[in-house]
Amino acid sequence: MAPPPPVAGVPITYIRNCNDIWNSDVNPSTWTPTAEETLAKPHLIHTDTKKLVANNSK
Repeated sequence: MAPPPPVAGVPITYIRNCNDIWNSDVNPSTWTPTAEETLAKPHLIHTDTKKLVANNSK
């Protein structure tokens, strides 16, 4: 449950309370891309860029 909205003069406290509530049930995750995923990214960017250029030249 979120804290009540901030009242003039206490926005910092409100933000800290929100952060504390949000971070109270943290489940950190790690994602390690495979070599294939890492190598595919530049190809996707190049393909998308070529499509953008082709669409803009019409």
